[in-house]
Order: sequence, then C-alpha cells, then structure tokens
Amino acid sequence: MASNNQRDYDEGEGSMRDTLHIFCDLCIQYAERSKGKRSATTSQRMPWKVLEVEFTKRTNLAYDKNQLKNKWDWMRNRWRLWRALKGKENN
Repeated sequence: MASNNQRDYDEGEGSMRDTLHIFCDLCIQYAERSKGKRSATTSQRMPWKVLEVEFTKRTNLAYDKNQLKNKWDWMRNRWRLWRALKGKENN
C-alpha cells in the first residue's frame, strides 16, 4: 500500500505528464499548420505568445515564454539523444 506522500507524488507526476502531453499537442498542431506554407519542414519560429495563451487556457497554469521554451529545448535535446541511440542500435 502506497503512503500518502507516494500517492501525492504519483498524482503530481501524472499531472506533469498531462501538461507535457498538452504542450506536445500544441507544438504538433502548430507544426502541422505551418507545414503547408513552406515545403515539408517547419522553418518558421514558434509562436510563443500563442502557445503561452493556449497552454494557460488548457491547463490553468501560467507558464511564460521562457519556461515553455526551456521545456521545448529540453524535449528537443532528449529526442536527439534518443535518435542517436536508436541509430547506434541498428549498427
């Protein structure tokens, strides 16, 4: 049986996971919308103000541009690491 502290941590962790998924969904939506404008890649800048407002609407958490950008940079670095490790696995 989990202690109260463990249960609180699990609930908090779940909500953090949910906010990460919401942020990812917003970034994916933006990328899909901007794909048609310029070839197959997304070369435009992220609309941080738009993402900030939409993220706040969906989560009721007030994250600023720097916090969202830091999360974006962290996820991008983790993805690059995963991609590099995945490529070495095939060799």
